[in-house]
Amino acid sequence: MPGQDQDDETLLLISRALLKSAGGLTRLTSEVGELLRESFDGVIKTPKTGRRLYEELEKTEKTHIGTCVEIELRHRLKLARGKVLDCEIAGFEVDIKFSVGTSWMIPPEAFARPCIIISADEKNARCCFGFFIAQSEYLNAGNRDQKCSINKLGRESIRWLLKDEPYPPNFWQSVPRDVADKIASGRSGNDRMITLFREVMDQPISRKVIEDVAAQKDPMRRVRSDKTRGTRNHLAKDSIILLCGDWSEAQELIRVAGLPSLGKSEFMSHRVVGDEVALAKRLGLLWPPD
Repeated sequence: MPGQDQDDETLLLISRALLKSAGGLTRLTSEVGELLRESFDGVIKTPKTGRRLYEELEKTEKTHIGTCVEIELRHRLKLARGKVLDCEIAGFEVDIKFSVGTSWMIPPEAFARPCIIISADEKNARCCFGFFIAQSEYLNAGNRDQKCSINKLGRESIRWLLKDEPYPPNFWQSVPRDVADKIASGRSGNDRMITLFREVMDQPISRKVIEDVAAQKDPMRRVRSDKTRGTRNHLAKDSIILLCGDWSEAQELIRVAGLPSLGKSEFMSHRVVGDEVALAKRLGLLWPPD
């Protein structure tokens, strides 16, 4: 099919140019994952709203995530804006379509034009990223806004660069609702931090989660330094220590205790037992040290 050959060539040129702009597939995978996490978290706004999950958003807010994804993708990959569609890649105007699931809606101005197709599954933290030409045979009948969903044949025509790829999960998806509510019920940032590290141990916790839980100015103070009433002092009463991926002294204990590795600015609480107690004191991790 001559038309199909031309579509394939167009998508090949766009994908090559996009990968070059991203710095390769590995870098693109990282950028897509990070922008999805930031887009969801930026709309959920946990410190301001107290919400933690996508399901708690209003319908208009869920729609707005697509706009955030479009803006972030264009910014991160330094893509020029198109005159009609969202961006320009390799000389082609390209629309960016995002969906939680597979309900991408194609507007009339993107008909017969290339689209970047992005999907996210927040519950399982999996995403897809690919390319598609919005030909009429790939589209269902339009709604009252003349936007069309992609039909089965169209979904089969999508050229995926990323398929069912993991991306940074929403921390609160892994925390039982009653535990999350218990953490949030603390009267002060210090109370909430203490409960967080008591209830969720041996699991990496990002700086973003700490900021959300503390919900105060200088939230990192709670884990960076303590006086007699600080988080680390309260935890130490139960032989619970804090570990951080930025602390060189934490690496030995992580290795000895067989704990998950920590990335930069990630934290984890751990209850030391047996020989770990002496090791934690020697490393200055059991607070306050003898």
